[in-house]
Amino acid sequence: MKKLLISLAATMLLAAPALALEAAVPDFDVYIGTDKLSFKNADYPLLTYKDVTYFPMTYDYIRWLGLTSSWIDGEFSIAYYNCSQYYAPVGSAVWQVNPKTVTGELAAYDIYVNGKKIDNSAEEYPLFNYGGITYFPLTWRFATEEFGLDISWNGSLHIDKNYNETTFALYNVENGRAYFEFYPIVEDGVQTFSRENRVSAYFDGTAKSFALGETGFSDEVWKSAEGLALDGKTLTYKGAAVADLSDYGAEGAELMCFGREQTVGDTTIVWAQVEEKNQGMMAPGVARYRSRRNVAFAVRGGEIILLSDSGGDLRQSFSIERAEEIGGQIYLSLKRGVDTLGESYNLLSLSPEGKVTIYADADHANTELLGQINGKPVVRCTWQSSGSRGLVSAVNDGFFVIEPDGRRTRLYRFVDAGPCFTLNDRLYISVERTGRLLDAASGEEYDYAAWMNEQARLMNRP
Repeated sequence: MKKLLISLAATMLLAAPALALEAAVPDFDVYIGTDKLSFKNADYPLLTYKDVTYFPMTYDYIRWLGLTSSWIDGEFSIAYYNCSQYYAPVGSAVWQVNPKTVTGELAAYDIYVNGKKIDNSAEEYPLFNYGGITYFPLTWRFATEEFGLDISWNGSLHIDKNYNETTFALYNVENGRAYFEFYPIVEDGVQTFSRENRVSAYFDGTAKSFALGETGFSDEVWKSAEGLALDGKTLTYKGAAVADLSDYGAEGAELMCFGREQTVGDTTIVWAQVEEKNQGMMAPGVARYRSRRNVAFAVRGGEIILLSDSGGDLRQSFSIERAEEIGGQIYLSLKRGVDTLGESYNLLSLSPEGKVTIYADADHANTELLGQINGKPVVRCTWQSSGSRGLVSAVNDGFFVIEPDGRRTRLYRFVDAGPCFTLNDRLYISVERTGRLLDAASGEEYDYAAWMNEQARLMNRP
C-alpha cells in the first residue's frame, strides 16, 4: 500500500504526503582523499540516517566522488565515471546555521544505479530528498560495490577512490570467442606493462568462462595497402585517382603516403595517411603533432567510393578501428582525433548500392561500433568524446542497437566501461571499476580480474 501511495503521489499529484524521514547533520569530520569538507553550515549539508552517512547529489559532490548523474523526464540516474577532472566541493555562499535534525522525503521517482533500476521503497537505506536535492547513502553496497569507494573511520569519516588495476586489451572476436591479452598485477599491486608480462587468453561465449590461449589476432585482417601511390598532388590506388591533395602541405613540400586495407565480402576497405616528408615537430604552442591527412575509401567492382577525408585537420584525423558486414551493409568504426585533442568514434555504413551513411545525432558525438546482435549493429554512445572532460549523460548515454531506419534502441544504460564486444547475439561490457565482465542481457557478471590474478599466481609470478 505504501508503494502504491508513493507511486500515485509521484505520478498523479494527489494530496497524500510523501513518506517523511528524520535525518541529522553529522558532528564528525569528513574527508574525501585529503580534502576536509566544509558541510555543516552548507545549503546542502551531509546528513546521517540510521547511522549511515548520506551525500547530497550536487554537481560538486558528484564530480568529486568520481560519479555522474542525470535527471531527465522524472528519472534519476547515477553512475560511476572515472573522468579526468574533479571539482572540490564548496561550502555555502551565504553563511547559515543548519538545525541538528532535518526532515527529508523518500525519493518516489525511477532511480537507476550504474544502469540498474532499484526499488527505492524496499531499500533499508533509501534515497531521499532534502531541499530539492537527492541524497544518496554511503552503504557498502553503493559506496564500495557500485562506486568503487574506500570508506574508513577513525573518529572521522574518510572516503577514497579505489580503482581496479587489472585491465585487458581486446584483440579479436570470432568463432564464439573474444581473444584478449592482459598484464597481471606483479609488482607492488601495480600492473607491469612489458612484453614479458603479457598473457594471452580468451573468453568463451558458450561456456561463459575464461581460458589461456592465443589471441586469435590475424595480421591478415588488415594488411599493407600496396596499391597506394602519389601522382604529384593526387592520391591514387592501383593507378586510379582517389583524392585531390592540392590544398594539403606546404608549398613545394614533398609528400609520402602509406596505408592498410581489409577485404569485407566483395569490397576492399582502404585507409590512407599522407604526410610531408622530413617534417619536424611543430613549433611549441602550435601543436605537438606531425601534420597528416587521412583518407578512407572503398573499392568495389573497380569503382572507388570515398568514405571520409580529414582534409589535413589534426582534430579530424582518424584511423579505421573495425569494418564489419552486418545485415547486408558494411559498417565502419572511425576513431578520430589525437591524444589531448580528444578522441571520438564515428559510425559509417556502405550499402550494396554504394551509398555512404553517417550515423550521428545531437545527443551523441561519440558512437563506437562494438559488434552485432541479430543482424543489427551494436554501438556504445556518449554525449561527448573522451577528451571532453567527463561530459557524459547517465540517462541518454549507453549501449544501443542501430535499427534499419537509423533509430537507436537502448540495450543497456551508461556504464563506465573498458573493452566491450558481442558474442552469440549477446553484449558483454567490461566494467573496469569492478574487474568484471557484464552480460547486458542477463545481468550475470564474470570476475575477470580475479581470474587473471589467479593465473599470475599459478605462473609463480609475485
